[in-house]
Amino acid sequence: MIEPTRKTELEDQGWTFRFVADEPRLSETVASYEALGMEVLLDPVRVDSEECTACLASCFDRCKAIYTRPGDHPKRDPCD
Repeated sequence: MIEPTRKTELEDQGWTFRFVADEPRLSETVASYEALGMEVLLDPVRVDSEECTACLASCFDRCKAIYTRPGDHPKRDPCD
């Protein structure tokens, strides 16, 4: 699903892998993490690995791997 070298590269930059999502959960999750004051990175999903990819085969172009890291901006109220 995620190339080990890409994942390692992102982890070395302080990013933490969370999970893979498609809309509408993708946008909801990004908004939630940002409301917590975190930076969010969406990385394309790669389905050319040896891991199980059957569930991603139909949406790999829409699904994104979500990474977060502590942000430099203050938390905001998610209800605003």
